[in-house]
Amino acid sequence: MSNPMLIPRYLGGKSDEKKYRVWDGATYDLAYIPFGGSLRWTIKALQRGWIKSARVADSDPAVRAVYDVWQTQEPTWSDNRLYQRHNSRIQCYLQDFIDEILLATQTPSELFADLKNIIDSKGEGVNTTEYAAAKILLHQFVHGGNVRCNEKGMLNVSPRTDKPDWSKWLKNYSYDLPWYSPRWGVEVFDDWTKVFVPTPKLKTIAFIDPPYSAPGPGQRSGGIGMSKAYANNGGNPNDPALLEMHKGAVLAAIDVDCDRIVATNYHGHWLQSIEYDGDGVPHVVNQQWIQYEEIAKFMQSLGFYFHDLGPLQGCTNRKPEPKNAGKKTKRAVRHEGWWEMGGVRQHGQVDQLSLLEVAA
Repeated sequence: MSNPMLIPRYLGGKSDEKKYRVWDGATYDLAYIPFGGSLRWTIKALQRGWIKSARVADSDPAVRAVYDVWQTQEPTWSDNRLYQRHNSRIQCYLQDFIDEILLATQTPSELFADLKNIIDSKGEGVNTTEYAAAKILLHQFVHGGNVRCNEKGMLNVSPRTDKPDWSKWLKNYSYDLPWYSPRWGVEVFDDWTKVFVPTPKLKTIAFIDPPYSAPGPGQRSGGIGMSKAYANNGGNPNDPALLEMHKGAVLAAIDVDCDRIVATNYHGHWLQSIEYDGDGVPHVVNQQWIQYEEIAKFMQSLGFYFHDLGPLQGCTNRKPEPKNAGKKTKRAVRHEGWWEMGGVRQHGQVDQLSLLEVAA
């Protein structure tokens, strides 16, 4: 089975089948994926025959460039040469970027800035494969693997600092595109509103996993830093624009009579008071639950079944920080919500309410 990872180090990729139980055992003719991202679930579902085709959207032109390169390889299971040849083409561009560090005097931060400039250009002046390669490699340089932009649409991210031996790491880096079959008929759009169309003769599923962070005011610090906009606003599901996207996609899926709908988003957080001991180890001394009322009431009003997935992966991974010894701070540990309608409920394993039952 081919690796389903399309864009590596992608926060919120939903690749854990045990935690994110989108598929309920049925075979679906079409999947609506309004917020594509890394397509981890979608590619796996296509490869395993859970879905036959998909309508996918992503507003990031660099993400769509990766989709385009992935779709144009046109291999078959027996034609490994074609598959390898196509992968060699994108690997060639990746290696060119890597060589700028290994064979020149360029520092990782300088290469990082060059990659960002390519992405900021929205692909102008480079071919699709080079644009896609810049996007893929950039994810390896970004702390947390989440490539974000500021309110002007320009990249606003921080490079990783946990790879002291960059040369050795880069020499060993390789990338393989997932296998793609043209029989799948994956359609790609630049806006989530274009994904949902009525298909009365097809069995359909929608997986609605909107982005968890919205751009806010602020510029890069020194050309490569993350602005305070993301430290303060990142992951806020009550941001009006993000909330409207979530609600709009859910209502659109219902409007096209989707047979099964799965939606995720934050539904609240624990506001924790933290004290660091003499070794810099954090300890929770007090916490308060903050419910995100609007999204919870909206989904409940539509008749969705709800499940608390717990903290977003990585939110509670706190290592000792000696520099914080004796200090006090606060942090918000956000919990993901999981809503299901139609098909077989996966968190509870019981039959779901049908859309007709909800409407009644």
